[in-house]
Amino acid sequence: MTTLDAERSYEFATTGLSRTAIKGVLWSLIMTFAPSAVAGLVFLFTSRTLGPKEFGLVALASAIATVAGALAPVGFGQAIVQRKTIERRHLDSVFWLCVGSSILFYGALLVGTPFLARYLGAPELRLLLPVLGLRIIFDLVGTVPHAVLGRTMSFDKMAIRTTVASVMGGVVCLGALWLGYGLWALALSQLVLSFTSAAGSLFAARWWPRLAYDRRAVAELAHFGGFSSGINFVNLLNLDQILIGGLLGVFQLGLYGFARRIFQIMSDVMAGPLNSVSFSLLASLQSDEGRRREAFLFATFLSALISFPAFAGLATVAGDLVPLVFGEHWNGAVFALQTFGAIGVLTSIGVLQSSLINAHGDAAVWFAYLLIKQGVTVTYILLFNRQGLDALMLSMIAINYTMWIPTLFIVARILRLSTLRYVSSFAVPAAATFLMVLAVCGIRSLGSSWPVSVRLCLSIAAGGAIYTTTVLLLARDQLERMRGIVFRRKAA
Repeated sequence: MTTLDAERSYEFATTGLSRTAIKGVLWSLIMTFAPSAVAGLVFLFTSRTLGPKEFGLVALASAIATVAGALAPVGFGQAIVQRKTIERRHLDSVFWLCVGSSILFYGALLVGTPFLARYLGAPELRLLLPVLGLRIIFDLVGTVPHAVLGRTMSFDKMAIRTTVASVMGGVVCLGALWLGYGLWALALSQLVLSFTSAAGSLFAARWWPRLAYDRRAVAELAHFGGFSSGINFVNLLNLDQILIGGLLGVFQLGLYGFARRIFQIMSDVMAGPLNSVSFSLLASLQSDEGRRREAFLFATFLSALISFPAFAGLATVAGDLVPLVFGEHWNGAVFALQTFGAIGVLTSIGVLQSSLINAHGDAAVWFAYLLIKQGVTVTYILLFNRQGLDALMLSMIAINYTMWIPTLFIVARILRLSTLRYVSSFAVPAAATFLMVLAVCGIRSLGSSWPVSVRLCLSIAAGGAIYTTTVLLLARDQLERMRGIVFRRKAA
């Protein structure tokens, strides 16, 4: 059998680990609906009640707290998943390393809060930062038990934990909003979400730390864990929000944060299950290049099939969606939302690329790539902030698509296939999405005088029909193989 035939047969899906991962994706997709629905409901209520300034203040405080927490060695959790053999001493040592670091960085945040509030011209940060900063401790407490769940591929437990945490955060947010606490409803919901997630990981993993620390155990994880922590730091740096808040003000940051939050909710649905499953699966297939390649190409096609139309559709209908659903006071965020929709097309693919490169042991390569990308983003914000938020959003599209090109060659090298072969794995979803966007734009042009609700519904219906028909015509074989994998029963 040739390499291409092997890829088309999806033989990887017959292995026990891969079957577990596929079921994990399906379970996660089902269970992701509940937290995403809660997040969407909470966001709808808060956005109709609060304005850009309140959103901007919480976004700024959250970004600062996230940067402080990103300095902690959370990447050692991924090192636990990636390392072939793990002993109890590794788990205990990493847990106390994370907890000790979190307390240190939270203390530093408390010391720096008065200065930050004065420098950024936002006195509300004096109270917001100490509260939101507690997330640093809660997130780090959950690092090791979360890694244990990932290493054992307990995706059902991870999904349940996420659902419970989201529901708890949503209940607190809506309750506080109803009681009239305003922006504190957003802040408290984040804190409750973080605490419940950490507690849920500990209970689900059924693992409790011993009071023991082994420096040699930490040293054995230090190479991969150090670079993974660096990657986590760059990913969570959120310098875009801090710079936009500092340079353009909290109102403009509120518009940006509004669009970013919608993008994040959709990303959680589209890429969340892949993010929780793909790294564990690809790490488990390190010694089998053929099956790893098959698994990666299969996941790429599946993720593109779902994410391409969702994000492109969001960008196309945002002008009607925002005022109708969230209120006209958010019209200033329409272009930012369209930009995030364009960027979101790459989201699921980017998650898989990150998982592959890190599972391959090239954490240093991915860290360097993200560091360069973050540096370019900061440079663009500093150069174009005087032109306003829309100009910044245009620059972000250029950055993301330009910086995505090198990852194609990195992935092709790891998988030992041509770049063209890799790109072809998401060619059909891309073509179908292009036709869908043309159809939606045509309807919006013809129906410019129609009621917004009618135009929006027809746009979604027509776009969905065009996309589905195109995929069924061009990818019938791939869809049949996918159906066979999903519904294949285990041999007796």
